[in-house]
Amino acid sequence: MIPRSAWYAAAAAVAASTSFAAAAARPDSGTPTSALDGAQLFRWKGCAGCHDGPESNGMVPAGPSLADAPSWAGDRVAGMSAEEYVSQSMRTPTAFISPAYSGSVGGPGAGQMPLLQLSDDEIDAIVTFLLSPPEGPLASSNGTE
Repeated sequence: MIPRSAWYAAAAAVAASTSFAAAAARPDSGTPTSALDGAQLFRWKGCAGCHDGPESNGMVPAGPSLADAPSWAGDRVAGMSAEEYVSQSMRTPTAFISPAYSGSVGGPGAGQMPLLQLSDDEIDAIVTFLLSPPEGPLASSNGTE
């Protein structure tokens, strides 16, 4: 059986390599945030590799679920709005360790969220995606009715 820390390390490596590849392919054209698709960035930048999102399940169960972030993100850190908390979590992943995270918080390879190559506009788009109310046919049938 593969140790859990190996899964976390592999997931972090996949997320980081996906982020680097996407950064290399990204044109630095100053695309406005409104033109960026947070859902696509969530997948392209590797977030969906480890985290459940509003429209997907993580490939490797390494990070806490972000599927229902609007319900808890604003209460996670005293004095921070939901937007500030989610943004900080991408910019400085170890600034606050989520109580929903069950992995190791040790040194390199211990399963921490990698520092991703994200522009400010990309972070804003992903934050908007994670904190926006769900849309479409799945939004009305979330299983809680």
